[in-house]
Amino acid sequence: AHIETDSSCGHAVPVEWLGDYCLERHIPLHIEHITIARELQETELSPCFRCAWQRRKALFNLADSLGCSTLAFGHHADDIVETVLMNLFYNSSFRRMAPKVKLFAGRLVIIRPLALVEEREIIPFVQASGFPIQGAPCPYAQNSRRTTVRRMLREVERECHQVKRHIFRAVEHVEGVADDG
Repeated sequence: AHIETDSSCGHAVPVEWLGDYCLERHIPLHIEHITIARELQETELSPCFRCAWQRRKALFNLADSLGCSTLAFGHHADDIVETVLMNLFYNSSFRRMAPKVKLFAGRLVIIRPLALVEEREIIPFVQASGFPIQGAPCPYAQNSRRTTVRRMLREVERECHQVKRHIFRAVEHVEGVADDG
C-alpha cells in the first residue's frame, strides 16, 4: 500500500515506478490518495505529527477495507531511537515504537521488520538496488522536532559511535521487553 498526499513529505520512489515494480513481481499495490496540505498549513500541532497521523489513519482504514490483519512499516532503528528521545523530551515518557504491536483489540498487528537496522546500513542497499529516490525534502522537516533530535544524535555519535544502540537497549531494559506482540 502507498499513501499519496497533496503535500510533499520528502524523498520517495515515484508512484509510477512503484506500480511497475509491483506489477513485475505480481505484488498487489493499493494506492490511497488523501488531502492534507491545507490542514498542515492551519494546524496548531506539529505538521509532521498531523501528516504522519493522517497517513497512518489512511493505512489503517485501507487495511481494514482489504481485510488485512498485519501492516509492515518501514521504520528503522534510527526512527525508533529518535522517537524515544522525542517522547522523553516532549512527552515526559520513556518509550519507543515497538517492533511489533497489536492494535484495535488485536484486529491489526503492526510490525517493523527493519527495527534493528540503522539507516546507514539501508542506504547502500537502496543505492545498489537502483531504487529511484526522487522528490524534494519535506517543507516542514527543517524545523521539526525529529530533525532537532537527529542533529543532536549525530553530535553525540561523534564521541559515542554506539549511542543509538545504547538508547535502543536502554528502552528494552526499562520496558522489560519480551516483544511477544
